[in-house]
Amino acid sequence: MSEHPDGGVLSTTEFDVLCGGNRVKVPPRTAIPWLAQCYAAALYRNDFRRRYPGGEIYPESDIRLVGTGQAFTDRALAIIVKELRNYYAKNKRNRDLIAKGRPPAELTEGRALRPDVLGLALDNYQVTIVCELLEVSTVDQAENTIKGDLEPKLALLRGPVKTFVDDWLSGLALNSSAPKAFIANGAPWIIPPELMIVPIFPQPGTAIASFKYRWICFGPTYNYRPMPIGNFQLEDPASPARGLILYSYHEAVRGAPVPVEVFEKLTKWLEEQKKRETRLELLPLGDYHQYWRDNSADLKRMLGYLAVGVTAVAVVALAIFLAPVVAGAASALLSNLALAATAEATALEMGAVIAALSNTLPALMRTAHNILISANNMGSLATVR
Repeated sequence: MSEHPDGGVLSTTEFDVLCGGNRVKVPPRTAIPWLAQCYAAALYRNDFRRRYPGGEIYPESDIRLVGTGQAFTDRALAIIVKELRNYYAKNKRNRDLIAKGRPPAELTEGRALRPDVLGLALDNYQVTIVCELLEVSTVDQAENTIKGDLEPKLALLRGPVKTFVDDWLSGLALNSSAPKAFIANGAPWIIPPELMIVPIFPQPGTAIASFKYRWICFGPTYNYRPMPIGNFQLEDPASPARGLILYSYHEAVRGAPVPVEVFEKLTKWLEEQKKRETRLELLPLGDYHQYWRDNSADLKRMLGYLAVGVTAVAVVALAIFLAPVVAGAASALLSNLALAATAEATALEMGAVIAALSNTLPALMRTAHNILISANNMGSLATVR
């Protein structure tokens, strides 16, 4: 295996295969980057709030909407918003003035810096305010994102921001419930392999059989960060890639027709399971096994589709059909977002989108994966017999 940066485990070729192949450049003037950021932020929000039940994450479009009702983190966020900026614009005029030794007051102030996603919470055990930085980018921009986003933003959070927050906290020393310090790091969360492939949903009513399947794959992350195993992940806290989430964009070239009728029949069956108040993502594999036993002709069609070597694409196709059942009203939201002409057109909805996705994406993808795992298992058993 070739050498990988920052403790990663996959090479470029390896993650491309892992993602289902057919990687192409992100189309210009589309909402793909924005969608990738929303998906990653939604899954990160689940993880962050599991670790810090009272915490919250802030996407870049909402970073200035300070106020969750929690005095300590609200005040820290206000300081972050004010101080997270380039103190001096990096233009020719400023460079010339600096070369002449002119005072800082004569320099033009730089622009505000906005993290892709910022996590902020109270750590009651360590009595600190915890701040985590998450940056989402394409694999082609990985090094630029580390050098141009993660490193300088963390330097500001650990430098002037920490100084101002810690000074404020020191004035609250008599308040026994007040945190004692501010700590900033790259987010330790790494996208789990079972959720790394995320479908871009088609317009409602689109004929699925003729639709060009598109998906975002976060597999490239593992070229820079170690793949998590269960709830364990071995990553050096000092890794410069900590907090980095990478994705690639794919369009399917199908070699076999999508088994539309099979997917539709599965969807109806799952709707019946939902009426029984079953949590679909937790259905035991035995239930799916029994379904395939009762629908052996459909199983053959499914296995014929998977035999083409497009398992990743099959997950995407199946998830599209399952969305109305598993995700409910959120599936319409996903469909509408995928049609957005530009990221700017939907940026103001980012916080609402992340909240809507955070509880639906894991269930949607797990259900699709479980169904396909069952189909493969039952196919293997049929072959042996």
